[in-house]
Amino acid sequence: MGKKVAIPEATRDLFNRALRRARSQGRLQIESYDLFAALFTDLSGPPSEILRRLGVDPASATETISQCVRSRESRSESFRNQMKGRIALPLKFPQLTASSLKSIVALKDMGVVPEMWDNPNVSLTSQEQRQVEVISSYLLNHRVALMNEATIWSRAIYPMLVLAEQGGLEAWAQAPLKAQYSGFGLEGVVDGVVGHNPSGITKSFYLIVVKVAGGLEAKDPQIQLYGSMLAAARLNWENDKKVPQEIFGCYTIADNWTFMKGLVSDIEDDRPTMTVASSREYSEKIEAETILRILKYITGKYAQELTDTP
Repeated sequence: MGKKVAIPEATRDLFNRALRRARSQGRLQIESYDLFAALFTDLSGPPSEILRRLGVDPASATETISQCVRSRESRSESFRNQMKGRIALPLKFPQLTASSLKSIVALKDMGVVPEMWDNPNVSLTSQEQRQVEVISSYLLNHRVALMNEATIWSRAIYPMLVLAEQGGLEAWAQAPLKAQYSGFGLEGVVDGVVGHNPSGITKSFYLIVVKVAGGLEAKDPQIQLYGSMLAAARLNWENDKKVPQEIFGCYTIADNWTFMKGLVSDIEDDRPTMTVASSREYSEKIEAETILRILKYITGKYAQELTDTP
C-alpha cells in the first residue's frame, strides 16, 4: 500500500500481444494460453533464446506450441457453440422449474420479512376507502372458491391495481415480457403489471402480478413470478442502467395476495444474482385496505422517482 509498481516494457508488450490475439479470436478477455502463445511466438525473446541453448529450434517449437493452442481454442469454441445452442430458445415463464431457475440465476431468498410490508405509511382517501369496501363486501358475500379465475381477476385483483395508479403509472393486463440476458433469455405473458409507458414504445415495469391457476396443485407460483420479475428487471436496466435493479411482484391465489421485493445485481454476467424478500399472505376479504396501501406504497415510490427525474 502506498508503493508504486513498475511494469517493464517487455511485460507490457507481452500483454498487448496476448490481448491482440484474444481479440482476433473474438474474445473479450486474455486467457492463459494467449500469454503462453505470445511468449514463444516472439523468436527474438528470452524464451526462444532458452530453447536455442537447449538445442531446440524455436521455429519448430513455436509451431508445436501453436498447434496445441489451436487445439485448445477449437475445443473452447466447440464448448461455446454447444452452450449457445442450449440457450438459443428463451425460457418460458410457465415452464420454469426450481432447478432451471437456479441454473440461470443465483437466487437469495430472504423468506418472509413482515416489517417490510405490514405497516406501509400510506393513507387512503375517503373515495378509495369506499371503493375498497365495495370490493371486499362483494367477496364476503360470494363463495370465492367456486368462482372461476377470470371472475376473481375482474372483480377482485385488477380493480385494486387500478386503484393504485398514480403519477403516470398505469395497470395493464396480459402484458408480454421478453428479455435477453448474457447467458439466457426469458419470455412470456404476465397476468398484470403496473408500469410507465410514456411513448408507447419504451416501457418501465415496477410491479409484476401473476395469478395462480387452481391453487398450489401444479407448480410453485414463486418460480413463475421470479422469472417474470427477472425479465422485467433486465428490461428496466436497458432503459436506465441502474444496478441493482429493484422490482416488485406479487402472486394471487383466489383473493389472497403475496408480495415480493426483488433486487437484481450482476446483470451483465452470465448468471445474475437475485435477492428476494416476501410478505405474508393477505386475504382481500378482510385486509383489502392493507393490500391497497402496499400497492400504493409501491406505486408512490416510483411515481416520486419519475417526478424527480429531470
